[in-house]
Amino acid sequence: MKRFFLTLVILLIPLAIQPQFKNPENEKKVSIHILKELKIVDGEIKAGRILNKNLVKEKNLHWLRVDDKSRILVSIRFKSSNVLNHLKSIGCEIKTVGKREAYVWIPFAKIEAVTKLDDVIRLQDIGRGSVRSITTEGLEILRGDDAQNSFGAFGENITVGVISDGIERWEESRSNGDLPQSITIVDPGKGSEGTAMMEIIYDFAPQANYYFGGLDFDTDGPLDMRDRITALMYQGCKVIVDDIGWFYGYSYFQENELSWAID
Repeated sequence: MKRFFLTLVILLIPLAIQPQFKNPENEKKVSIHILKELKIVDGEIKAGRILNKNLVKEKNLHWLRVDDKSRILVSIRFKSSNVLNHLKSIGCEIKTVGKREAYVWIPFAKIEAVTKLDDVIRLQDIGRGSVRSITTEGLEILRGDDAQNSFGAFGENITVGVISDGIERWEESRSNGDLPQSITIVDPGKGSEGTAMMEIIYDFAPQANYYFGGLDFDTDGPLDMRDRITALMYQGCKVIVDDIGWFYGYSYFQENELSWAID
């Protein structure tokens, strides 16, 4: 009897954590990208697998972002921000909040419960950020040295904010004289494209004050970039540059949280 009970529990574990869309109307609230990959994950869970980053990587899933607690990170479009309290009450964790959307960690078992909430309009991916590859020959090609010599334009009294994936190993660049002695880091992000960007900018404006706001593309999206822009603005940055492109899940041709922040 004990063996039978144990076997039954093992068989029911996947059923306890898989998303159950009993109502087709609830399923319609989930973007096709997320829904397709959820079904792939669902099949793996039924086979006894655990939802985590390794599984997502193994299956080459592009849209799902997960953690090691069997939660998925999605953008939720909502009618009223009152829904945030309801989300918390069913075990969700609010990561970032905008005017009409929020990034939310949802337990895998609670996906349909979230879609049942009246104020929830849509569950979709938060977009995938990317950085552009930049190659520069420095001041000479862009004649930045001519501007410095002719006008004494070295960035004095200018505060520059830089947004990129990360600023890893910037201390090494500083020790080599490629970056200033002091950089105010609002968020370190994850990566080193920011370090390369600041080296280029520093060549043109060695007397400027520098601030950096980084992004972690494993968990951050356009709402987080909006927060970096706002934070740099409040730090007094008059010039803010970035090399981020949101190539998936975000439109360039309509107003959104990111464009409102820039305005």
